[in-house]
Amino acid sequence: MEFVGLKDLRVDNDSLAIKVRVCRLWESQNSKKNGEVITLDIVIIDDKQSLMTATIRKNLIDRFNNLLKESVVYIIQNFKVVPNSSDFRVTDSAFKILFTLITKLKKIDDHPSIPMHGFRFVGQKIIDDRPAYVFHSCNFVFVPDIAGRLTVVGVVETVTGGFRKRDLEFVSDSSKTCKVTLWGELGESFPYEDISKNESDPTIIIITSTQVKKFQGVINFATSKASKVYINLKNDYVSTLAERFAHICPRVTFLDESFATKKSLDDQMFENRMDIQQLLMAESVKETKGHPITILGVIDTIETQHGWFYMGCKACCRKVAPVDGIYTCRPPCNLESKNALTLYKIHLRVRDETGTISCVVLQKVAERLVDSSALKLLNKSDPNSNEFPSEITALCGQKFVFRLSLSEYNINHGSDAFTVNKVFEPDYTLEKKYKDTVEVKKLTLKTSEF
Repeated sequence: MEFVGLKDLRVDNDSLAIKVRVCRLWESQNSKKNGEVITLDIVIIDDKQSLMTATIRKNLIDRFNNLLKESVVYIIQNFKVVPNSSDFRVTDSAFKILFTLITKLKKIDDHPSIPMHGFRFVGQKIIDDRPAYVFHSCNFVFVPDIAGRLTVVGVVETVTGGFRKRDLEFVSDSSKTCKVTLWGELGESFPYEDISKNESDPTIIIITSTQVKKFQGVINFATSKASKVYINLKNDYVSTLAERFAHICPRVTFLDESFATKKSLDDQMFENRMDIQQLLMAESVKETKGHPITILGVIDTIETQHGWFYMGCKACCRKVAPVDGIYTCRPPCNLESKNALTLYKIHLRVRDETGTISCVVLQKVAERLVDSSALKLLNKSDPNSNEFPSEITALCGQKFVFRLSLSEYNINHGSDAFTVNKVFEPDYTLEKKYKDTVEVKKLTLKTSEF
């Protein structure tokens, strides 16, 4: 029997046969009719790695549902080829296959030349160049597959409307920190057991068919009905990513249940808000021990004498130095490795109208501020120059809300060097509202003294 490739299919090629593997399948539902199933949709792949969507309409689902399984190879005949007019497209093919009453399916032994999986990843530049609700093209929305190094696993939360979700953070293959929301069953059944047990190994995640949004410059993804989650999949692409990310701190952070009731972004920006003069007063600091403090300030200068990066342990990210070509971490870690991570440690002077303090910005926060990985900046820097990368010096003069961590040394010795654990872009409408509220409180206190 002669088979045609998916790329060669055209409208009304009804008499042809194809040999394909079912990559994944899902039910499309009508949310306006209590989740009534409309179609059973399938992504198929051939030996040329071409992808196409196949659709089984509601009246034929019972006929084919039990015959189809993911990862299995089939010969399919007597199907209909039609233009892909779906509002949301999970492949970039202009056509799709429709099953009919006379469509024939024949399961065959595994065919090694047909890949187990097929994905359509989108480059970072395409994402960056699109506005919110991106990938609109003509009359459809393309829902891309995403991949990267998993860094944060959130808890399952219930949001407005009773919907359940879990948020993850990952670093994309272009070193961008991104958030993805897993809705419903995908979030509740997240496969913890597949996360790398060895802390020195990165966990690579792939999520298919995502919707993309951008908020305050941060890229956010969300799953759709067609989404599927893969962790540490065995293929060449994942192996390449794992090798790349082996030089970046691989530890996955699991958020506590307390994060399920986390404060809103607005609340976080004004939590224990102080000016710098108040911050440097020992008594004020002691009162907020164990709690974050926020300040609104301008980055005045970069303290270049401290450098801007360090070599860190692959397991715990503490500073390490090579001895005879081996990086050995201090107890209790004790990891020995031929490689170390290139991690940010940027020292800033931050000022407001009342004073100036020193701040230290570490890896995760610095990556978001600079919009690049430390390793990438180091590789493009001139090794014979002592100049700081322009991406870092460009931060001078910029105003942010800084959330600070206070150490025992800050409290007991009055040190003015603080660690930044989060940075927000100021919302000046909220800032004015906060300032007005503070003035009213001051006036009320003065009045109560009489």
